[in-house]
Amino acid sequence: MEVLRSGDVDLGTFNASATLAREVRFDITFLPTLLYDGEAFLVRKSDIPASQSDHSATILTLPRRRIAAQSGATTAQNLRRFFQTHNAPYDLEEYPNAQAALEAYRAGECNVYALDRIPLSGERLRLEDRHEHVILKDIISKEAMGPVVRHGDPIWALAVTWIVRSLIEAEELGLNSSNVDAATTEEDAYLSRFLAPAAEICQALQVLTGFTGQVIRKIGNHAEIFERNLGSQSPLGLPRGQNALWNRGGLLFTPPVQ
Repeated sequence: MEVLRSGDVDLGTFNASATLAREVRFDITFLPTLLYDGEAFLVRKSDIPASQSDHSATILTLPRRRIAAQSGATTAQNLRRFFQTHNAPYDLEEYPNAQAALEAYRAGECNVYALDRIPLSGERLRLEDRHEHVILKDIISKEAMGPVVRHGDPIWALAVTWIVRSLIEAEELGLNSSNVDAATTEEDAYLSRFLAPAAEICQALQVLTGFTGQVIRKIGNHAEIFERNLGSQSPLGLPRGQNALWNRGGLLFTPPVQ
């Protein structure tokens, strides 16, 4: 986030969730959420008590909890709140980066690795014996991630906001990179306004005319982006879950793009 504050980049898509402290300290703004996640735990199957299955075990059923985590993240706060609530003991070892935390877990210095569930799924793939490790069902925090911009450029923030929203709305409208050019708008006034926002709106946002259609044509809607990077078309193979549309059991919702 320092690179945003320094002006080296104009847009960030970090593996960092939105928090009040981050916005204030780094003079940045988190825009609409594109990805919902939560803190989870990676453990060795051999550490799960015999009375528990891989699917039913929780962090509280482990007899020992020595947890590796990356310093500077929200993990330490999440762990403190969770274990205080459950009056359960744990030991936390913080490391300067994710690589060091994973190495500590791999070497057995810690028997638990804590990280947001989506990146934790990727970390598990880096283990040679990945099938001997499991991500527990616990989700102990709520993490919302999306594009980040510097304070002080409201037009840029507004433009990025509505581009993000158009990705979500396109999925709900059934538009994707394959069919957007064939979309019929004559009998659908909303669809027409969505694909061709008024010229004065585009001018105010300082974006190209028909920016919504151009974005969808080039990178797809939210579903396409998710499946390509995290879902069925990626090594992670993650389900949409809470990252599905609001009308399909998820949390994604956007105001009308018109």
